[in-house]
Amino acid sequence: MTKKLLDEHLVTYYNAKKLTPERKKEMLALINNGNRKQIDSQKKESKLLHFLHLLFRPGNLAYAAVVLVFSYAAYHLAGVSYQSDFQTELSAAVSQEIAMNHTSRFKVDFREQTIAKLAKQMDKLDFTLLLPARLPSSLKITGARYCSIRGKIAAQIQMTDGEGKFYTLYQTKLVEPLTTIADTQLNLAGNSYKLWHENGVFFGFAGPAEVVGGSAQ
Repeated sequence: MTKKLLDEHLVTYYNAKKLTPERKKEMLALINNGNRKQIDSQKKESKLLHFLHLLFRPGNLAYAAVVLVFSYAAYHLAGVSYQSDFQTELSAAVSQEIAMNHTSRFKVDFREQTIAKLAKQMDKLDFTLLLPARLPSSLKITGARYCSIRGKIAAQIQMTDGEGKFYTLYQTKLVEPLTTIADTQLNLAGNSYKLWHENGVFFGFAGPAEVVGGSAQ
């Protein structure tokens, strides 16, 4: 084959291999998109490097320190906000769990009327029953039963006052995440629920809102 014939053959061959208009448009779009991303990335890197260069140049170190402090503060406050929301949701969940037990008025399993006697009988508990000092002295224990708080074994101690109003005191071992709950009071459907912890024990107290709101401090 002569050189001329070979050249004509190659031209004919590669002309037959040309991209269709649709395929060409698709490839151009991919290339342009890739170029755009690369350019945008380069611009961001360039802007960041330029900002850092200006920020830490001699004479701007004090300003740089202020920027870093405010950046850290913003990050920390965002974490505090998240933690605060988590605590609020956890407190509400625990209160609702206690509310279910309180309003159901389940029968007691133990009819002893003192914390000491209940502690001896409720031997499945992994903590020691306590009588919090903040409870009104007028409340009388009528019995107790096992229950649970956030999946952990707990004690529900039923009580009444001189007028026959019904109260329940809940106790469970203080574990995570219950340790994050600060003193809390929530009102649900006419009842008040208080949450707190002391001496390694987590407490919940439920009763009429008009009474618990001011007496169980």
